[in-house]
Amino acid sequence: MPDRLRVENWERVVTALKAFGASEVTVEKEEVRLVFGTAHLSVSRDGTFTAGMPLHDVEGGAAETVVVDHEAGAVTLVGDSVEYTFRRPEP
Repeated sequence: MPDRLRVENWERVVTALKAFGASEVTVEKEEVRLVFGTAHLSVSRDGTFTAGMPLHDVEGGAAETVVVDHEAGAVTLVGDSVEYTFRRPEP
């Protein structure tokens, strides 16, 4: 079952993202960054995010909810004017 977390619950967001299976995880006070080879996802405490992989980069508005689906290999960021799904690249 996916973890559906409010950004305000920052510690739980960080814990869920750290367990997502990235090859590199960087946690700072205000941001968590996941790296999967040439792909990355960064989520900030205020809900803003960036993501990138070959052929596209995304800078999103503010997400209010982070949905981490470990089984499906997806993180979905949801806000009033944004919904973006980052899919964990296959190794």
